[in-house]
Amino acid sequence: MKYSRTLTTALLSALAAFCAASASAPETKGPATDDIGVLVIPKGAPIQFGAYWVMSGADSALGIDEKRGVEIAIKDQGATLVGHPIKLNVEDDGCNAEGGQTAATKLAANPNTAIVLGPAC
Repeated sequence: MKYSRTLTTALLSALAAFCAASASAPETKGPATDDIGVLVIPKGAPIQFGAYWVMSGADSALGIDEKRGVEIAIKDQGATLVGHPIKLNVEDDGCNAEGGQTAATKLAANPNTAIVLGPAC
């Protein structure tokens, strides 16, 4: 469990650093600039984290542990990042190629997803 907290805290820190460092490329929105675009999160709106892990079947203990680790890290951060609440959207990848593709497609379809964690399989 300590490993998951450390890893997830590092991921949260990396996201914050990425957001802060995105001021060096062509597309500009407000004070931020980035080559691939800028994610604009309205005031009060959540920062959405996507995740896809094995949540069902024989290997579900793996994904459930990963999800709990991220939930603990989010709680340890006060459930906020740079003044925004954090929302975790989890999809089951079923620990197979088809499930992984379906889960990734669902997460990618959400234009408000800031980062995606996973998979483990």
